[in-house]
Formats: sequence, structure tokens, C-alpha cells
Amino acid sequence: AAAAAAAPPVVDGAGWARSNTAAVCAGLLSSSCCLLQLALNGLAVLNVAHIGCAGFNKVLGPWRTEMRTVTLGWLGVMWGLSVRHRWPKLPLVGSTLLAVGLAWLPELLLVLGGAQWGGGIAP
Repeated sequence: AAAAAAAPPVVDGAGWARSNTAAVCAGLLSSSCCLLQLALNGLAVLNVAHIGCAGFNKVLGPWRTEMRTVTLGWLGVMWGLSVRHRWPKLPLVGSTLLAVGLAWLPELLLVLGGAQWGGGIAP
């Protein structure tokens, strides 16, 4: 019994892919880092740093559809593995909401009145 207690934990190989870190990375890339640009704008409003446009949308914008497709595919695989291996679903629900929320943040801001904030939300 003592030998069994000292055994290292089994790593399933999908730990990082199931993490919130992966959800944040996928969501940020899928939204052309919209949240990071908003944070930079917030620092400017607080008079902490005046960086302006960081150019995320210029670089990542043309790939937004592909990145969203990859994000949704990754979420589909994670849900399939979760069902197959009977992993807990609550963490995956959180990761799904985080990734999808970040991925569609530009559109969400537009629906919530982006034009009122200067209309600077890129397509």
C-alpha cells in the first residue's frame, strides 16, 4: 500500500489542452487579441501607458476565421475526449465559455454599442 501511495500521478497527455490557459490563447488568437488591445487602451485612459494601436488586427485579422475554426475544432475534440474518458465537465464548460467569449469579443462589443465608443472595432 505504501508503494502505491508513492507512485507518481498519471498524466493523461491532454492536461494543457484542457486548461484555461489554452482557452485564453485560443480565444485571444481567434479575436485578433481584442482583449489585449482593450487593456492597452485602458492603460492609456488611466494615463499609465500610451501605446495606441498595437497592430494585432492587422496581423491576426486576416486569419480570424481560420483561428475560430481551429478553436471550435479544438473544443469539439476536448468535448469528445471528455465524454469518452468521463472527465469532469464543469472545467470544460468554463474553458468553452472563456474561449468562445474571447473569440467573439469584437462582435459582442459591436452589438453592445461599439459605435458609441468611437466605432473603432475592426471587422
